[in-house]
Amino acid sequence: MPCAAVVACAPVARHPRRSRIVCTLGLLAVLVAACGDAEFERAEHANTPEAWDAYLRMHPDGAHAREARAHLSALVEEREWQRAHAADTPDAYQRFLRAYPQGSHAQEALVALAHVNLAPPAEAPSSAVAPPAPSAPPAPAVSGPPVAPPVSASPVAAPAAAGFRVQLGAFSEGRAAAKRAWLALAARNPELAQYKPLIEAVPARDGRKIHRLQVASLDEHAAEELCTALNGRHDPCVVVPPARPAPTPGH
Repeated sequence: MPCAAVVACAPVARHPRRSRIVCTLGLLAVLVAACGDAEFERAEHANTPEAWDAYLRMHPDGAHAREARAHLSALVEEREWQRAHAADTPDAYQRFLRAYPQGSHAQEALVALAHVNLAPPAEAPSSAVAPPAPSAPPAPAVSGPPVAPPVSASPVAAPAAAGFRVQLGAFSEGRAAAKRAWLALAARNPELAQYKPLIEAVPARDGRKIHRLQVASLDEHAAEELCTALNGRHDPCVVVPPARPAPTPGH
């Protein structure tokens, strides 16, 4: 049809050869577009990453290229989500969230990760303890000049461990309430994805028992940063510094 239109526009053209070239190019464009449409329909019918990838290799700038890329991206994300869900480990969910922080399964991944972090760690199988080796007989005494006792080295202070905590809440309704709060907080705060919750039962002033929900083993900067992020989403929290050691008697 385009070729006929071109010829019809110039029935007495002075350059018939040029008209034929233009007509041929128009027909080729129509054929390429029609072929691209047919291949897009085949890829759409198959709807696999391989089919969409093959279509984009042949038509990277085609009329349906943007739509094809969207289909391919969604399928690849779905495949990676199924792999993370099948593994059901913190590393798998965190890897998925790093790749697709705004993906269609990001919220599911946060919730699943919160459940995994809430589960108690599996106990390692106990290994048999080897019997102690027989002690060697004492060496015979050798006469000689007295040997000075070894000089004890001055104790070197070890670097302080990261003992800061972030308290997320305290619940008088029991451990189950603290667990529910953790799942809700982790679902809307991606920063909690890398932490495991600490739930401690402590006595209240009125004699009741409350359960504190915390994230532990942070340094001061990480604790302040985490609490700032949570407060920004209107989730209250408080940074708890490490407990001071008890004073030595006589000092």
